[in-house]
Amino acid sequence: TPLIRAIAYGNPDVLNYMLSIPNIDVNKGGEYDGATPLMIAINYGGFTGDLVPFYRLFSDPRVNINQQDRLG
Repeated sequence: TPLIRAIAYGNPDVLNYMLSIPNIDVNKGGEYDGATPLMIAINYGGFTGDLVPFYRLFSDPRVNINQQDRLG
């Protein structure tokens, strides 16, 4: 999804813009494994040390922190 790409490529401006869209689905998983934007933010933040996307998503009330990917 575009939101996942913004996180994966480390583009905070696009991430902030996308999160400002009221009806964006912040829980929509990717087509391959169903990983959510929050999952991607955690994974990429762990590799790069940039946890800003994680904090932005974790603090968004629309995010379902209990959502699972296709592997459960």
